[in-house]
Amino acid sequence: LYDFNTKGSIGTNLGLADAALRLKFPEKEEPSYEGLLNTYHFSAGKLFNIESLGFINFRGKVAGTSFTLDKVKTQVEGTIDSVLFNNYTYTNINTNGLFQKGAFNGVLRIKDPNVNFISNIQLDLRDKSPKVNAVGDLLSANLKQLNISNNNIQLTGLLDINFEGNNIDDFIGYAKFFNGKLKGD
Repeated sequence: LYDFNTKGSIGTNLGLADAALRLKFPEKEEPSYEGLLNTYHFSAGKLFNIESLGFINFRGKVAGTSFTLDKVKTQVEGTIDSVLFNNYTYTNINTNGLFQKGAFNGVLRIKDPNVNFISNIQLDLRDKSPKVNAVGDLLSANLKQLNISNNNIQLTGLLDINFEGNNIDDFIGYAKFFNGKLKGD
């Protein structure tokens, strides 16, 4: 079987997934796939070896090649219902972009109770500390609730960030705000 459609569920120590995919396994090329994918309680942090990244619940479309992390190239369009990062569970995230070799490049829209953000984003998960490069509109953010700051800080504005780190204490890079508003206690 080199080209077939499959539908099913799988559970591993990384989590659960439901899929309806077309799979191709050419003899001298990387395998390819396209279709619908839902993940439940999927341990992305364990897969990418990032302690601050936890479980992810995703539903959407995927199309790509390879199942090997250093060769994977996958177009992803869908909704992340929840993802745990830095001990905060982000919700209501829509994404459309390319995940390739442990990095993501695309559009991200977050409508979480503690952050409302629309951005073009590059996210590199290949190293111990994630790297983020984003330009977008931060409509609102509560940095204390997001575990970014120990102080109650509200932030809005146009954002241009390029940094590496798991939290504000490990932050290496820059964050530029334009037309920003900062409110704190």
